[in-house]
Amino acid sequence: MTKKSTKSTRSRTKSSSKSSSKRSTTSVLGFIVILAIVLFAQYVLGIDVLNQEETTENDNNGADNENPVVVDNTTPGSTWYSFNFTEPINTNDVSRQVNAPMENAMVEAINTATKTLDGALYEINLPRVVEALINAKNRGVQVRLVLDDEYAIEDDDSLAGDLEAAGIPIVSDERSAFMHHKFLVIDGLAVWMGSTNFTRNDVYNNNNNALFIRSTQLAQNYTAEFEEMFTDRIFNARDDSRNTPNPILTINGVRVENYFSPEDGNVIEQRLVDLVNNATSSVRVMAFSFTIDELANAMISRRNAGVDVMALFEQRGSLQGAMRPLACAGVPVKQDGNPQTLHHKVIIIDNQIVVTGSFNFSKNAIEQNSENMLIIYDAQLAQQYTAQFDKLYNDSRAVVPTASDLNCS
Repeated sequence: MTKKSTKSTRSRTKSSSKSSSKRSTTSVLGFIVILAIVLFAQYVLGIDVLNQEETTENDNNGADNENPVVVDNTTPGSTWYSFNFTEPINTNDVSRQVNAPMENAMVEAINTATKTLDGALYEINLPRVVEALINAKNRGVQVRLVLDDEYAIEDDDSLAGDLEAAGIPIVSDERSAFMHHKFLVIDGLAVWMGSTNFTRNDVYNNNNNALFIRSTQLAQNYTAEFEEMFTDRIFNARDDSRNTPNPILTINGVRVENYFSPEDGNVIEQRLVDLVNNATSSVRVMAFSFTIDELANAMISRRNAGVDVMALFEQRGSLQGAMRPLACAGVPVKQDGNPQTLHHKVIIIDNQIVVTGSFNFSKNAIEQNSENMLIIYDAQLAQQYTAQFDKLYNDSRAVVPTASDLNCS
């Protein structure tokens, strides 16, 4: 009986082992199938199932009502962006206008192109950049450009003729409003953008910033804007032909909002006002042009609520803009000390959020000009931009406007 019982137990154990083995095999196969489906959805269909990120109410400020957040994890770690600030040397001596880090970064970005390079440029007269674009075309890269008619083509210093002579197709906006972009889209993988024109003056004499961002989703946005201008020949908001594919996205966990005017002009204005109204600790502004009353009023309101608000203005024309009402309301303001031009279009919120791009804080940028803007929720980047603000604000040449200049009543 004992042997029989043992044999029976062994039989049941063996049978159970086979059954478990089958279930294990089935589970493994099932897991592989599920994993394959997930990976197909994630990387082929572009549906994020691996990193569904939550954003707080304070982050959204209503911006997600109609636009889903698209996730881009195509570039690992913190290498998805690099930034540059110009270091003005204030000279027109071309023999000294060489080897600036900003110009080197522009050339390096262009040299990474292997297939396509689309650029929308307000101005272009940097010889090394022009040479890099021509070299890209000669090595088989499809190079296409959209240029402003007055400042990139008709200007006496422009090198657009060299680009056209090299066989690079160029589209001009042919209108009184500005095609004010300063961006490149490289291989559909990366975007160069910011306030910096591709000129000697902007790189060597003016204060500017630029970002090189590696993101296929962001590149899709800028490509859509480029095609609207280059292919559709559309520069007017009323005739907007292409939607921005990914207006709100996260890149390696960092929230990014992307806007283009004039089609998004009113949206941009409201987003800027909302961002300032939601500031809890600080607001910093570096502005070439600032004439949006609603934005100035929001900054004054936050100042009155105890938020640390400060602003630095390009000296030229500053008394005709928002500087006067801000200063008269008690906001610390200065006119920049660069004898050339403070060309930034930057707002930093709570040392956590950076607003930057070609978009001046003006009604022309809202209603007429072709512009782009990013809102980036990244503390590390915000700290770099804050450091740039502090450097320029504390420049010994920067001045506080006099009471007689302000004429506060």
